[in-house]
Amino acid sequence: MTERSCECCDFFSPSLTFVRKPTWGYCTRPVGGCDGASEGKAQARFTWADNTCDDFKLRAQSVARE
Repeated sequence: MTERSCECCDFFSPSLTFVRKPTWGYCTRPVGGCDGASEGKAQARFTWADNTCDDFKLRAQSVARE
């Protein structure tokens, strides 16, 4: 079973740090009606990589280049 954490979510944009595995990043899930955001507008919001939410969307696996 795949872990449903933010780091595995399609909406998660990892932070650019020198740590091998990102511990935080930004959620880019489109939201509407909150904080003056228009419907469907992506708002980057801070999140921990091990956080979870009800809007999880599994990120597509990238193909390794040889």
